[in-house]
Amino acid sequence: MNRKEMDIIGLSIDDTVFLKNIIEKSVREDIAINRMSFEEGIARGRKVAAVLISGAFLLEQAKELYPDSRIIVAKRIMTGQNLDKVMLLPKGKKVLVANHPQEVTMETIQSLKELGLNHLHYIPYWEGLKIDF
Repeated sequence: MNRKEMDIIGLSIDDTVFLKNIIEKSVREDIAINRMSFEEGIARGRKVAAVLISGAFLLEQAKELYPDSRIIVAKRIMTGQNLDKVMLLPKGKKVLVANHPQEVTMETIQSLKELGLNHLHYIPYWEGLKIDF
C-alpha cells in the first residue's frame, strides 16, 4: 500500500508541532505527517498529497513550494477557555492582543468581535510593531 503524505508548514517550530499533534490525534487513515517551519527551513520540491499551512498569510508561499498539492489553511477559533474573563472586562477597556504575525493578530481580534465581544478596545501587537499606550 502506498502511504499518502501531508506536510504541515508554519512560521515557527511550535506552530507546526501543535498542528501535527492535533492532526495525528484526528486522522485515522494511514498518512505520513511531516512538519516544517520557516524557522527551521522548508524543503523545496517535495511531492505530497496535501499541505496544511498555519494561516492564510502563508498561502502564496505554499502555492509556490507545492504547485501540485492540495493546500489547506488552518483556521484559528476561540474556545470557551478564559473567554468568561474577557466578557467580564468593563466596556471600553483597552486590551492588548499579541500574536505573530500581523495577520494572525488581526484574525484573533476579528474572532473576538465575531463572538460578540465588541465592548472592548483592542490594541493589536505583533513582533516588531511599536505601540504607544
